[in-house]
Amino acid sequence: VSLSAAVSACEKAAQWSDSVQLLRRTEADGLEANAVTLNAAISACEKGREWRSAASLLLGMRKRGPAPVTTTYNAVVSAYGRGRQVSRALESMGEMRALLLCADTVTYNAAVGACGESRLWEEALALLAEMDTCGVDPDAVTLASAISACAGGAQWELALELLEAAWQRGLEAEVVV
Repeated sequence: VSLSAAVSACEKAAQWSDSVQLLRRTEADGLEANAVTLNAAISACEKGREWRSAASLLLGMRKRGPAPVTTTYNAVVSAYGRGRQVSRALESMGEMRALLLCADTVTYNAAVGACGESRLWEEALALLAEMDTCGVDPDAVTLASAISACAGGAQWELALELLEAAWQRGLEAEVVV
């Protein structure tokens, strides 16, 4: 319990390095971290924009356990997105499907956001279509990221269509100055 609390404190303070160090010390002492602790460490890496460390922790979970869950992948996909590693983010979503883990709105927000940051409008729209197929409802964050991807890719007509779709869903447009 104290390890989880310490790693969670590091996560909240975005101290990814300290969280990873705590995990390494625990392993050196012959102890195993649980999924909650590892997810907190991955989230700390995501907040610290350390996608490589997040990926390394995920790899360790896949090899030694505990098994990664949707929350794990949410943080990893977000870490990849923050590091502009869109292809890795999309690969992680493929891994989720292979593991029969269901992506949720948080997962898609991270992936669509990564596409938006990189102006990959086609990938963003493909993810929106996938959400519809999987029965996952996009929220304002998802649609704003997709609109941003379309705008960045000079696809203003598509951006307007997405804005209209957001209004039809009852989502309010935000003005960003």
